[in-house]
Amino acid sequence: VSAVGQGAIGIEIRDDDELMREVSAKICHADTFTCVTAERVVMKKLEGGCQVPIGAYARLEGDLMVMDAVVGSVNGEKILRATLDGPANEPEALGDAMVEALLAMGAHEILAAIREESVDSLLET
Repeated sequence: VSAVGQGAIGIEIRDDDELMREVSAKICHADTFTCVTAERVVMKKLEGGCQVPIGAYARLEGDLMVMDAVVGSVNGEKILRATLDGPANEPEALGDAMVEALLAMGAHEILAAIREESVDSLLET
């Protein structure tokens, strides 16, 4: 499972820039935006980042959005995988459900260990 938003292009604009908002709206791919929205919920709620092995891939299949997600230990010894689906028009709800599923499988313990290792390595330097 790829990193969150892998392959999607994001454009950041100033909040008050109406011209760029209009231009961006013309090139926005609605399906990709919806899928990445669900994926980003997983990353945000699990407090992931570039150094945390979390992956989420959402795709539309008719009226459904299907998401695969993983959380793994840095050394790869523990890997949690889940697949869920939900209404395509509720990407945040699917992201929330995925977070709950991963936490129920033990993601919190894996992520806590990664964060502890990161703090320990910072203290050693």
